[in-house]
Amino acid sequence: MWLPVCCYLSLSGRFLSISGLRAAAVVLDELVPYPTAAQMGEGGLDRHDVLGFDRAFMHDFDYELQNLGHVLLTATMLMPLASVAGGDVADAVRIGALFGQTMLLSYGSKGALVHVFPRHRPHTYFHGTPRAYLEDDGSRKSFFSGHTSHSFAAATFSTVVFADLYPESRYRYLVGVTAYGLSSAVGVSRVLAGRHFVSDVVVGAAWGSLVGWLVPHLYQQEQGSQKLRVMPMLYEQGPGVVVSYALS
Repeated sequence: MWLPVCCYLSLSGRFLSISGLRAAAVVLDELVPYPTAAQMGEGGLDRHDVLGFDRAFMHDFDYELQNLGHVLLTATMLMPLASVAGGDVADAVRIGALFGQTMLLSYGSKGALVHVFPRHRPHTYFHGTPRAYLEDDGSRKSFFSGHTSHSFAAATFSTVVFADLYPESRYRYLVGVTAYGLSSAVGVSRVLAGRHFVSDVVVGAAWGSLVGWLVPHLYQQEQGSQKLRVMPMLYEQGPGVVVSYALS
């Protein structure tokens, strides 16, 4: 994984560009080591160290519910198709590109922030968790929920774009209710599967909703003014963001 820890300025034509780069997060892991659940050893994790609200809703690992979360996330990712069902090819390409940027920003930001706020998953506090899930590096990456963040990003994107394209359509409510219903179910499944705390899901939902709103909003701003351009990008080193502003 990578962290956006540096940037550079460059002049390209009329635009001053600030490109966020991503440096290896392994460096951060070495500077601020945080062990996996297996490395903590038996008895190394105490439920009483968990915040009271989160402790009240902790669950042991559940493989079936974990898979259900994957299925629900996939279903949520299909929701933007509702916005292209009645449009032409150009609309489909444009919406697809915007959705791709939304997911890139969601995955990139989650991958970076998870190293800043290390936290062991709820199931690591239970004795019945399979050993592989205790030894996995992801056992210490509970905060915040990526599944929830990505699903709410997709839900918000789908709702905003459909409402913008079809402001008079009565189906915009159905799209919103369905999208947020699926994304909420993703969050619940992650808690019940023991993969996340409630606070992980709440923060993930808020962050994903922000990302899902931000990309379409920035696109609309760009359409109104060519001075500001903001676009998530995929570099060889990992995801990043390019911000450009016209000098004249």
